[in-house]
Amino acid sequence: MSFPGVFKAVEAFDSVWFTGNSVYEIDVIQPINHCRDLGYEDRDIVVDAIVSGNPQFHHVLAKFYNAFAVAARTFETQSYYERMFGLLRARDGHPDVQFRNILGPQREMANKIVPV
Repeated sequence: MSFPGVFKAVEAFDSVWFTGNSVYEIDVIQPINHCRDLGYEDRDIVVDAIVSGNPQFHHVLAKFYNAFAVAARTFETQSYYERMFGLLRARDGHPDVQFRNILGPQREMANKIVPV
């Protein structure tokens, strides 16, 4: 789900980019299926992806968290899974496909447009 119109659209890479939020950040299953349709075996398919936020989810010691820290960690966890759900689902469903490079900025991007 996206909310275009809140911020000005940006033209880049011969496309128009809108800010907003999506239910699933990235779909890599369709490109995998396309490679299969072209006759490639799963072991020959390599996936590189760029996501709009940090693709790493760091472990924390929450033993001393208060209610505010728990709420912040809950939001961080939710944001991570919104961003990575499509990749995690594809990786689990296609164990022979190589997910080589999953890149993203180390901080959240305000408008979710990744500068390349």
